Amino acid sequence: MIKTAYLFAYNTIQSVGWFYALYSLGTTLYTTSSIPLAAQAATPTVAFLQAFATLELVNALLGLVPGSASSAFMQLFGRNAILFGYLLPSSLDNLPVASLYVAWSFAECIRYPFYALSLISSCPSPLIWLRYTTFMVLYPIGIFSECAVVYTAMPYIESTYPIIVNGYNATPALSYAYCCFAYGVCGVALFKYMLKQRKKVLGGGGKERAEKAKTN
Repeated sequence: MIKTAYLFAYNTIQSVGWFYALYSLGTTLYTTSSIPLAAQAATPTVAFLQAFATLELVNALLGLVPGSASSAFMQLFGRNAILFGYLLPSSLDNLPVASLYVAWSFAECIRYPFYALSLISSCPSPLIWLRYTTFMVLYPIGIFSECAVVYTAMPYIESTYPIIVNGYNATPALSYAYCCFAYGVCGVALFKYMLKQRKKVLGGGGKERAEKAKTN
């Protein structure tokens, strides 16, 4: 009971937080027509939520959730490397940042309510369908946005945090090599995993299969 209450509270806080991040970005963009201002409005909330998500690794280590600690670490490291390693230090507020926040926010506005409601066996079938369908659009947007963030942050990162190897600044090469591995290997593997999960949960029946999954 205590574990369920804690996990429900955590997922609810994350849900509300990501809805607020998306709201901040959307309303600022609507009122100002400025992508930089919209990105700036959402950045503090996104940074807090990603730091708060460190609890997911703790949850996995303590066995509070079924996922492995290594999987939780990889997911956390991937996002936090982009956010805290490139985006925030270089103070980016451009189109890639805005599109990144949109992809992240929509994904989490589905994922965390899905987790929270599943804990109390009250997840509606449309949410199940969204959980195992929207990733096919949101993952590519997120990946391309993250790569664009790294690319646009590179002039600042390269000059501020140089990694000198034999007199050569290896920061760009190492950053792009990381992107190739993270997205070309890990990203593809995660996408294939989600496709398998989608087939397992939804099969060919779409929302009808989701309704059956909800009641099982």
